[in-house]
Amino acid sequence: MSNTTLTGPKGVVANDAKTGPKGEPMTPIPSASLIILCPISNTQSEYATLMVQRKATGSFRSATVFPGGLLDQADIHAVSQTNKSSSGKNDEYLESLRLCALRETFEETGLLLVPAESGSSSNFSRAVGPSEAGMSSDEWTQLRKSVHDDARAFTQILNRFASSKSSTSLPPLAPLRHHSNWVTPRTLVRPAKRFDTHFFLTILDRADALGQLTSSMSENGIAQGSPAGLTADGSETTSLRLAKPEELLSMAIRDDIILFPPQYYLLADVHTSLKKRSQQQGQHIRFAPLQFGTEKEPEENTSSTQAPSIEGVSSVEPQGVAPSGAMIDRKRLSIKSNAKKTSSEEEEDDLFVLPLVLPGDELRPTAGQSATVPESDEAPRNRVYVTPRSRGEGGGMMVHGIHRRGITGLYDLRFGNVLPDLEGEGTSEEDTLPARNAKL
Repeated sequence: MSNTTLTGPKGVVANDAKTGPKGEPMTPIPSASLIILCPISNTQSEYATLMVQRKATGSFRSATVFPGGLLDQADIHAVSQTNKSSSGKNDEYLESLRLCALRETFEETGLLLVPAESGSSSNFSRAVGPSEAGMSSDEWTQLRKSVHDDARAFTQILNRFASSKSSTSLPPLAPLRHHSNWVTPRTLVRPAKRFDTHFFLTILDRADALGQLTSSMSENGIAQGSPAGLTADGSETTSLRLAKPEELLSMAIRDDIILFPPQYYLLADVHTSLKKRSQQQGQHIRFAPLQFGTEKEPEENTSSTQAPSIEGVSSVEPQGVAPSGAMIDRKRLSIKSNAKKTSSEEEEDDLFVLPLVLPGDELRPTAGQSATVPESDEAPRNRVYVTPRSRGEGGGMMVHGIHRRGITGLYDLRFGNVLPDLEGEGTSEEDTLPARNAKL
């Protein structure tokens, strides 16, 4: 690592989590996450994705999530210094979020992503680890620690592996496609935190670049045989998971891992796109960004964390519909509870399952109201079915299934358990070709 003095602002962008009134929703904190798809050898259309398990005491309480974290002032400054005379503020903001996603991925997993070699792989990312960098595992760990301690150090690390180096400006970043923007619902009030998270997606240029496919890596977070030398950081993350999207979804349905609604929805969406690709041999993989014709809804509260509305980016804020929902026999869901219980507690037979509606759903305009609205069998659906977890179970939600139908430009999909199925109509998984797709 260069001894060049680090300059410019640093630290998480200021937020009103602790300064606003309790019992009111805080302004969401800008953050970024990265969906990484790695080709699996000996297959024509299968991919693994990398996820991390959060620590039990953090905001995500042992949940399995995509690597990512909070936007730092260093990300914003590095991009602004590089793009002084070119792109607009929205483009600059998105580029800052891309840099944030790459930085957090490196910090949490040890995976450094750079642009693939020029040519046919120009739209793909290349995984860099300690062996490729000619460094020991200990030296690589020290690089990660330097970024954890000061986000400004990441620019130097990227330049170290770039074709043109600069100590003050950014080299070209790995190609990350913006996929979706999720905002924590306003029903979560202080002291609970809210996040405004942009999810990006990238595909690696080489099969098995992250090691052999495993549902869970070894106890110390090490991927055995991984060229990238992946390890959990032991601070924000406790373990890593490298698995096919459908395997992760099945694990969540069985309650083996905790997936929150955004991660569940995105895995189902990616799984469906990959499935379509396998049915269309020789076609490029196509991932349609989650655009529902809606932009970010204004927040009643304002602070320095107020993120801009970005043209072409839909803000997804899941909302409940009262009094929708039903008590379902736990046995019908084929799940077990991994929550710790006292000796006097017995597992309840029933779970309350309710839909969270997303933009484009027929019931979205009535979200948060108590009026009953008749639903059409052909109306658009865009919802996730969940059961709230008690505080003793770690909080958050247990996701049972997803149903999307009739949303322009996106595949129809049904995955897991949804309320009509649980009430006696039988389960199914359906996909139909979308009107349009975005090419990666």
